[in-house]
Amino acid sequence: GRSPSNLPAGTEILVARQGELELLARELVVPGRELVIHGMPGVGKSALALRFATQSSALFPGGVLRLEAAEGFSAMAAKAVAAVEDLFADLRLGEEDLALERKLRRCWQRWPGEERQCVLVLVDDLPVAGPESDTILKELRDYMPPRFRRLITQRHRQLSGAAIDLHVLRSEEHTSELQSPCNL
Repeated sequence: GRSPSNLPAGTEILVARQGELELLARELVVPGRELVIHGMPGVGKSALALRFATQSSALFPGGVLRLEAAEGFSAMAAKAVAAVEDLFADLRLGEEDLALERKLRRCWQRWPGEERQCVLVLVDDLPVAGPESDTILKELRDYMPPRFRRLITQRHRQLSGAAIDLHVLRSEEHTSELQSPCNL
């Protein structure tokens, strides 16, 4: 079977990003790895990240969790906790009155499966540097065990480390690799 995930249906269409998909597969096998996809709006950051997460789920037998970061930390954390509780009905996160940050940390600490089972966390649309972005990154970097890999999409390159700079495709780059939804 497939690894547990909260990925949306219909993430199979993508044009001409095979090189980037291969780079993601090579980079995200490293324990604790974080990789950022950034570029201007509409260039395909989210589509690339979703396509990678969908087609590479075998690399992440521990699961794949997609988080929306655009609304800020509190909204992202609440949705993350709810998604993890939906994926793993038997997971015990603790008391109901536990602070959101603590619940999120328990999601990472009590994530089911063996330590060698990699988990991919896709953080989509991280806000530009500021308090919200800093809080999200701190929670993800400081409290996730090494079995978790982080794939982040962001419009502006504010993060250090490994990154993919997406550019607008020229017509000759994508015409040969277009996929029709009917052919999937």
